[in-house]
Amino acid sequence: MQIITGKFKSRKLIHPEGQQTRPTLARIKESIFSILPLNFNGAVVLDLFAGSGAYGIETLSRGAKQAFLVDNNHDAIKAIKVNSRGIENATILEKDCFDALNLLNEQGVVFDYVFLDPPFKSDVAEKVISFVESHGMLQHGGIIVYEHSNDKNLLPKLLKRYIIIKTKNYGTVTVDFVQNGSLQEK
Repeated sequence: MQIITGKFKSRKLIHPEGQQTRPTLARIKESIFSILPLNFNGAVVLDLFAGSGAYGIETLSRGAKQAFLVDNNHDAIKAIKVNSRGIENATILEKDCFDALNLLNEQGVVFDYVFLDPPFKSDVAEKVISFVESHGMLQHGGIIVYEHSNDKNLLPKLLKRYIIIKTKNYGTVTVDFVQNGSLQEK
C-alpha cells in the first residue's frame, strides 16, 4: 500500500504484522479517496483505529492541517510511526478510542473528517459515533467515513442529525459516508 497523491505521493506504507489489525485493501482506499475531495486544505482529521495510519497520512499528503492517528495496538503504533516519519502535523495517540476521544474533546478539537475502521466483530462504532455527535466533535458539513462488514449496519437506528450521503459496497465490506447535517442547513 502507498500514498495515492499529494505531497507524499508514492510513499510506501507498512502495516502491522499479525491478526490484530485488518488493513484496508488498496482498491477500497483508492475508491474512498476518489469520492472525497482531492484537496483537504486546512482540514482537521481523525483516523480512529488507524492501523497503518493510511487514511490520516493520505489526508496530510493532500493538505490537511492536522491528523490524529489513534490506535491502542502497540504494533500498529510502531507501523504508524514508521509511516509518518518526517510528517510534523501527524499526532499519534496510543490510546483506547474513548480515552483519545475524551482527551481530544477536552482540548476542544473538532474534526472535518473522521475515518472510522473498527474491528468488524466489535460494536464500538455505534458508541464512537454517538460520542462524536453528542460532544459536537464533527464540524457542520463534516464527514465520517465508516468502514464495516456488510452485516453490521447500525447507522439507520443511530443517526440523529447525521445523514448518510453515500454507501459503497466492496464484497464483504461496506463504507458509509456520513455527513453532519446537510450543506444547505449551514
